[in-house]
Amino acid sequence: DARRVAEAHPREALPHMLLGLVCGADAAEVVSRQGPPVRALAALGQCLHCFDEAVRLAPRSGSARQARGLAYWALGVAQKRIGMDPRTSYTKAILDDTEALDLWPSGAGGIRNARGMAYMDRGRSIQQRGGEPWKDYELSLTDLDEAVRLKPGDATSWNNRGCLRFEWAAALDGRGMDAADKFDRAISD
Repeated sequence: DARRVAEAHPREALPHMLLGLVCGADAAEVVSRQGPPVRALAALGQCLHCFDEAVRLAPRSGSARQARGLAYWALGVAQKRIGMDPRTSYTKAILDDTEALDLWPSGAGGIRNARGMAYMDRGRSIQQRGGEPWKDYELSLTDLDEAVRLKPGDATSWNNRGCLRFEWAAALDGRGMDAADKFDRAISD
């Protein structure tokens, strides 16, 4: 099992990444089944601990940074489900994804997609707390446009960009601003 491999090789990053992925899969299953959020938070805490160790052991690994960024994003989603403020988790995801882009340029399409989602979700959280989400929505769109450009066959990037445009349009409309163009562009994605 992944835990035994990580314990047997405490100075190697890969076993810690594998254990982090196992814990992350457990957390994803809990979240997707609408299971107990406390269990998801516990699994994500273990997942982050493993990825922290992988990043410590291999600080130049872009894949370790991206994996930890995804775990922080998932933590933000779980925190939101139970009414906690997820903005710090989304910010940590954005920071890790930014580092991953520098360290792992060949993974840019997936990293841009992940960072775009973290910006969108942080913007949504800012808006829900009465703030202005526009800067995060703009940064999200920049990342998702680039993800679509780099991987035009990736349906997830197209879907996420459409979701962002819809989210942005709804935010504009909710504040009495003209949202027609954003709704039209969301539909075209």
